[in-house]
Amino acid sequence: CPCGQGALAQEILAAGFSRLEVADYSPELYVLPAPVPVKADLNGVLPWADGHFEVVICCAGMRDIGFQRNAIAEFARILAPDGRLLISLPNVLNFRSRLRFLSTGFLNKFRRPLDEAHGQSTTRPVPWWELRYMLVREGFEITTLTCNRVKVAEALMAPFLLLTGAALLWNLLWSARGRKAGPHWEQVYRELNSLPVLFGESLVVAA
Repeated sequence: CPCGQGALAQEILAAGFSRLEVADYSPELYVLPAPVPVKADLNGVLPWADGHFEVVICCAGMRDIGFQRNAIAEFARILAPDGRLLISLPNVLNFRSRLRFLSTGFLNKFRRPLDEAHGQSTTRPVPWWELRYMLVREGFEITTLTCNRVKVAEALMAPFLLLTGAALLWNLLWSARGRKAGPHWEQVYRELNSLPVLFGESLVVAA
């Protein structure tokens, strides 16, 4: 959720998984003959009972809603006790995005003012540290943080890390100082300076 036109669903079915349910706020966009999509609003209550799923996948849906914490709580509710949550979302904290924000005030994937006259669905960048906080607070244990790919444009930014080495070192030193506030501080700072977050196009998270 959201299933969109069904590209991910098609890949899942092709991999041999037949017990699949799909949902979207606009299910009429779905083009596959089966499974039949249901309407679901990630800002509200999802139309499934508690513990209904073994696996929940949210592919690029977090950026399109206003209440991400509600969606995470609903994922926790509809998952079985040993269920797994997989989330992908635009990485707005990669190095190129940080430079863009420094120079323009906008992040990657959110590079221009929002359409105030007509509205638009993609409105809400979610940085990794915020997604991590929501997952942990809703009872999830994060097991994987990786990325879909490193684009050439991101890789070309690597030499510029030398120019910001002092800032990265300061982050790591500050994370060590933050141990008194909680053992997670150092881990968060290390994740923010990890290869997936620094150079990944989209983040992929398992919890």
